[in-house]
Amino acid sequence: MVEHGFKIGDSVKVCVPIHWSQGHKIGIVTEDAGFYVRVSWEDRNMLYIPSEIYKVRVKGEQLMFSFMSVIEH
Repeated sequence: MVEHGFKIGDSVKVCVPIHWSQGHKIGIVTEDAGFYVRVSWEDRNMLYIPSEIYKVRVKGEQLMFSFMSVIEH
C-alpha cells in the first residue's frame, strides 16, 4: 500500500470519463481510504488511485494536480 499524500478537503485535479466533460475536473477529496481517495465535484463523486502527485500553486491556493486511475464509476 502506498501513501498517497492527500487528505480530506484537498483540492485535486482528476481525470474523468471523456463523455462527462473535457476530461478533467477540479474536485475535493471527501474520503481517504488509505490507498485510494474519493473525490467529489458538483453532483458526482468517484474513487481514484492517485499516481503522479505533485503540488502547485494557482492564484494563491495550493492544489494537488495529479493523474489518477479511476477505480469506480
